[in-house]
Amino acid sequence: MNTLKKVFTFSVVLTTILWSMGAAVFVPVASAVTLSAGDLIKASGAAVYYYAADGKRYTFPTQSTYMTWYGDFSGVKTVTDDELAAIELAGNVVARAGTRLVKITTVPKVFAVEPNGMLRHIASESAAATLFGANWASRVIDVPDGFWVNYTDSGLALDGTEYPAGSLVKMASGADVYYVNTDGTWSKFANSGAFTTNGFAWSDIVTAPSTMSFTAGSDIAAYTASLVDTSQGGGAGSAPTSGGNVMFGLSSSNPAGTQIILDSTSTDGSEDMTSVFKFYVTASGGDAVVDSVRLHRKDITSNTDFATLYLYDDAGTLISDAPSYSNNYYTFGTNFTVSSGTTKTLTLKLDLTNGTSANKTLSFSVDSASDVVLVGGGSVSGSFPVSSNKFETAQVSDLGKMTLATASDPGTSIEAGLTDQELWRFTLAAADQKMRLDSLKLTAVGTLESDTFENLYLYDGIDILGTATSLDSAKTVTFDGLNYEITAGQTKTIQFRGDIVKGTNRTFYFQVQNGYDVMSFDTNYSRYVRVNASDTYTIIAASNTTTISTGSLQISKAIDSPSGSIAAGTTNRLLGKWNFRAIGEDIKVSSLIVRTTVGGALDTDNVDNGKILVNGTQLGTTKDLDSDATADGDTTDDDAAADDDTTFTFGNTFIIPAGAIYVVEIYGDVKTGASVDMAADDTILLTLEAGTNNFFRQSTGTTGSSTASGANALTVADASITPTLNSTVSDMSVVQGAQDVIVGSWVLTAGTAEDVEVSSIAFVDGGAQGIGGGFQNLSLVIGGVERGTSANPSSTNGTSTSINLSPRITISAGMTETITLYADVKDTANAGWNDTDPIAVDSVSGLGIDTSSTVSYSTDVPGQAITVVTAGTLTIAAAAAPTNPTSSYIVAGKTNQTVAAWEFSANNVEDLIVHRLQLTENGTDDNPGNVQNLKLYVDGVQVGSTLTSLTDSTANTGVFYSATGLFTVPKNDSMYVELRADGTATANATFLDDGSDLTFQISNVATQTDTTAVSAKGATSQTYAAGTSANYAGNNHKFVKTKPTFSLESGVSTVLSPTTTEVLRFRITADSNFKLLFDTTSNIRVTALASAADDTDNDETWTLYEYATNTTLDTNTGLDTSDGTDTTVEFNFGSATSTIPAGGYKVYYVEAGLEDYEDTGDSLRLKINNAAADLSFDDGSGSGTADLTNASFAGIGLPLSGPALVK
Repeated sequence: MNTLKKVFTFSVVLTTILWSMGAAVFVPVASAVTLSAGDLIKASGAAVYYYAADGKRYTFPTQSTYMTWYGDFSGVKTVTDDELAAIELAGNVVARAGTRLVKITTVPKVFAVEPNGMLRHIASESAAATLFGANWASRVIDVPDGFWVNYTDSGLALDGTEYPAGSLVKMASGADVYYVNTDGTWSKFANSGAFTTNGFAWSDIVTAPSTMSFTAGSDIAAYTASLVDTSQGGGAGSAPTSGGNVMFGLSSSNPAGTQIILDSTSTDGSEDMTSVFKFYVTASGGDAVVDSVRLHRKDITSNTDFATLYLYDDAGTLISDAPSYSNNYYTFGTNFTVSSGTTKTLTLKLDLTNGTSANKTLSFSVDSASDVVLVGGGSVSGSFPVSSNKFETAQVSDLGKMTLATASDPGTSIEAGLTDQELWRFTLAAADQKMRLDSLKLTAVGTLESDTFENLYLYDGIDILGTATSLDSAKTVTFDGLNYEITAGQTKTIQFRGDIVKGTNRTFYFQVQNGYDVMSFDTNYSRYVRVNASDTYTIIAASNTTTISTGSLQISKAIDSPSGSIAAGTTNRLLGKWNFRAIGEDIKVSSLIVRTTVGGALDTDNVDNGKILVNGTQLGTTKDLDSDATADGDTTDDDAAADDDTTFTFGNTFIIPAGAIYVVEIYGDVKTGASVDMAADDTILLTLEAGTNNFFRQSTGTTGSSTASGANALTVADASITPTLNSTVSDMSVVQGAQDVIVGSWVLTAGTAEDVEVSSIAFVDGGAQGIGGGFQNLSLVIGGVERGTSANPSSTNGTSTSINLSPRITISAGMTETITLYADVKDTANAGWNDTDPIAVDSVSGLGIDTSSTVSYSTDVPGQAITVVTAGTLTIAAAAAPTNPTSSYIVAGKTNQTVAAWEFSANNVEDLIVHRLQLTENGTDDNPGNVQNLKLYVDGVQVGSTLTSLTDSTANTGVFYSATGLFTVPKNDSMYVELRADGTATANATFLDDGSDLTFQISNVATQTDTTAVSAKGATSQTYAAGTSANYAGNNHKFVKTKPTFSLESGVSTVLSPTTTEVLRFRITADSNFKLLFDTTSNIRVTALASAADDTDNDETWTLYEYATNTTLDTNTGLDTSDGTDTTVEFNFGSATSTIPAGGYKVYYVEAGLEDYEDTGDSLRLKINNAAADLSFDDGSGSGTADLTNASFAGIGLPLSGPALVK
């Protein structure tokens, strides 16, 4: 129902204030509804009524009045407007006796309400606290002055010795609840059913002081119509009946038995709101109203072990936290409804009393169907008893604690209309454990309404913890999902902030009303704990009650108030714009005085047809605005010749709701009072003069004076249009024969006076030859749409070409539009156009939209420089790595290896189609036969045919050719061309002792033909492209039978031991084409990166081993790496060889005597680099007398770094 509450609003209709619900809450009915006494009804309008036994309807004047009688709105019926009109309207409902205290803003007294609206004044705060508790102020609701007449002041005061009639009272020493009768006697409710069937709420019960005595009256045992008659005289209906039956059972999510934790220090709190029992109620055969549920406490506990018991429904709504107790049974007597065919799950939660001893056990049960009582009867079925699991108490010495305390507040007063104000400041302190705040509910107390504040949030000085739009209808705000952690021992100061949008003369303060309004979580024990630790929660509230100041009217010039120029002679032109904001309460504006200051040729000429619009609707009459060149210094509208003030009055038509912003606009004609057009450079400045008692505060009933606020000065101007060069388009080169190319672009700017409609634009050559000498088929494009054409412009120098726009374009005042001229370039344009000459805008013609006056521009505005060329230019370069591969080994028989890549670029003239590309292999060893099946790739796709081999000659070349084009290089762009090749198979290849060098090159030429090394044609011109003569070679590669690949092996400890220690382990893999041999002339060199405090020189021994066999391959003695004397260690295979089979691998490791690395912090790391001296091997291709020397070739896993060893 909380959602339904939020749709209720308040509105003023003439002198009647009706609280209302949004139209979407109830579905309108098309047919009659059967009504019974006691029904709540509404029609299509705003109001809700009580239908009494006398057949009349009674109005709820405010939402707060309604809430004293009903807890939600589910029972409201919708009738038709005709049906409602047929029911006589009898009067207003007053607040129910015994529920709330009332007051009005204009009388500084608080009253208790007795039956039939009889009032008794509470004599003092101490009397209020005695009767209604320390939190008595939270009971106060405000009654609008207009409805105070519905109540009767008895003239009798309450001094704290007796309760007013209608009160619901209990004594602290017992559980019985009484109703105070008008004769002063107290009638006991015989049972909880008698209490709830008469519509009373447990939360309205007050606890009488122990010193108070009373005389007992007759018990209340059943439904009593006089107690539930909302109309207070019109008559209630008969007792409610239940049409439904219920099934009662244990919920499938019933909590498992566990430990409930308390702190071993008796004052340090306990676990909070532990869920111990879940059961369900299913209704059938009609809605069922459950009157009460009785639970049996079992096991080794007593009633004093429980500080609070709570009953929640599955929506998280608290049904009751105040069950009655008798002989191990707890009865929850607050009614709740289960709709027919639905199931409601109830959860019992509890707080243990501080100091409850450990190892106690507890459980609960509903023993029989008789423990579930339905209103008006109905059957209860189920398998009884329905029991919870068993729980056990446990104590810890360091249960987390969260302490809440007030810190500061706004004081006794605050201004309405202020934004981002601190409404309350409080502290949260964590102790013993890190605590987490999950949710927090704050309650506003006072005479404020629920819409007083907006944009609420919690702030810790650094971060915003949570936000809310406003208070809810109960004047509370809940921040869920905070997840805000506070370390043990820390205290966080939290600010509650928001905007004060209304509430003149209303009071407020904020408080945390219930302990369960703070959900604090112990992150160590994973339990919620009771805030402030006490068994009985004491309300934490702000110290001061704050009063919101009287309302005011804020006037400010709107940011979009017109400025700059206005067109002469225009009518109904906006001359000034303001925002009017009502702060604190509704504001009625009765009048405004407008001062008009003019300049230029104007003086006392006045401004024709002035009028004021509020939110787009004219208020007041239209009249000329009195003007003067010099302000007369007063605000008197005296109609004198030199008067500059004009008064507009509004009666009751200009009322701004509190917090709302209304837009005020003043319009007039740009003409004098004699209806003569104003002239260019005349000026107009409107100012809202400071008023005198010209607005009325609707709530407080006082007047105020508006402040002065000026608009922007406006200058009268003629309509204009101005073209300028479009700087975003560069000078251009165009190729002969090209079609639909840009030949110029400009920006048209309309003057600020008025919108301009452009009808035609003329163009002219900007050089020595006419436009037609180089171009034809002109097309003017605006906003992506062709607006006009000219097929054959004149070739005579200085002859303009006009293009009429269809449709015409309108450019808003002060705004711009880009125009672009396209054309076809003639085949003879190179001769018919001077390079770098532009085309210019010669003139622009149009009309002013408001004035229909002619607008023109006639000064030439050159466009971009145009150069005509016969063809585009092709640029070639070796591509950068990694597109162009670095030097690497090409292994015989390996296919589709990328060996080179180039970047081809076209200038901004036209696309270039490459037809011919000659490739050269110019490696120093002259073995082009070592590669075959050469292919070109662009964007991963092969272009052209495959070259099976290169011509083995002096040139060592091959040609890729396609008559339709190998590939196209886009205009003003580039693309990459990749060369791939297969290594010739071992049986047919030529091998050298040190590998065979292979380098691939292409060459560009300045003048291309169909037989040059590169041949490209323009896609438009079909003319051979130009270029720059140069050679572009890829990187050098080595052609070999096999190659090694290095990789690091694990197993070396990173802890350096000052003894003979393994310092590096690595793997070498041979290519699958051929075995790999390390023989007498092969070597592997490691570089030592050492840091040590050296003690002994030349005493280190380093050895290289084969890992699988522990074969020693080479040993170095007398080394000293620890002091940097020896930075490298070279292992030669002089006395032992190591052969790795094709496709196989071997693991090698290095041991070193590290006795000099004995100090803490000494370190060593080995690295195999990739220079020529770091590696040599035999690929089986030579005579065996020379090894292949590595020279930084990529693709073999070098350089390779070992782990860092640290002492």
